[in-house]
Amino acid sequence: MPDMKIRLDQLATISPITPHQEDAWQGWRDGDHLALTGTASTGKTFLAMYLALEEVMDKSTPFETLHIIRSVVPTREMGYLPGTIEEKLNAYTGPYRAAATELFNDPKAYDKLVHNNYITFESTSYIRGMTYDSGIILVDEMQNLNFH
Repeated sequence: MPDMKIRLDQLATISPITPHQEDAWQGWRDGDHLALTGTASTGKTFLAMYLALEEVMDKSTPFETLHIIRSVVPTREMGYLPGTIEEKLNAYTGPYRAAATELFNDPKAYDKLVHNNYITFESTSYIRGMTYDSGIILVDEMQNLNFH
């Protein structure tokens, strides 16, 4: 089995590059709950993952896991996806895999984060009644959600 260890000191050091990213960064540092909005490709998910991973990988914080929650209702027809629930959800983890690869300069970083329980990925279809203790929750692609 390949080495599945991943450490906080392997996380790249980044800083905000726009005023809105700076506002989000400072809000997080001040302990605020955040709702990041903006156009596509402005760094919302990337920044949220970075800030959350800093916390969950730091053993001195009370946070243990980053729970990424996303609707897996396709915005365009994908057809039937065969396989297990995990295999079906893999079709939606691409943005998080890409961010983890860049944040750790390691193409296996996402799998390592999952293996070490730093990240879980869950569909809104399966979270009713769930309780998340000691975690940070990142609800992504909220524009695809409805009231239910």
